[in-house]
Amino acid sequence: MSDSSPKSSDADKIAYLTSILTSPLMSSGHQKHLLRTLKAVSVDDDWNIVLEMEVDDELCNPMGNLHGGAMALIVDVCTSFSGMGRGIGIAVSRNLSVSYLRPAPSGCKIQIETEVVSISKRMTLYRCTIRDAETKKIIAIGEHDKAILGGSHKL
Repeated sequence: MSDSSPKSSDADKIAYLTSILTSPLMSSGHQKHLLRTLKAVSVDDDWNIVLEMEVDDELCNPMGNLHGGAMALIVDVCTSFSGMGRGIGIAVSRNLSVSYLRPAPSGCKIQIETEVVSISKRMTLYRCTIRDAETKKIIAIGEHDKAILGGSHKL
């Protein structure tokens, strides 16, 4: 599948990503709080994305660290942005896996890097690396496999 999104400047891509983050359609369910905390940092021509956020108590487990389920949500949501930017139609998760390597305590600033690994007519595969923004140590690595159903994202 070829990239159907128009080539645009970095500022245009950041603006588009920001419009996704602030879209009323995205402001419900579990991702509502997450989307309010994410900040787009960069987007390249392949729609590999870098985002940042500060871990807050609302996303933490009782031990004060970013909850594993919240990390899985970060992988799910952030990798999906790469597909939206590439103009991929409606896609649903087939498999999502996360390897948790270190804790991310409340107050820690994290960097989320998404990578488009593969796109075919019916499937996509993304990789996501979550790092401590200060030390650059890897906190978690995720892979997200999606089936493309067609249609388009209308924000």
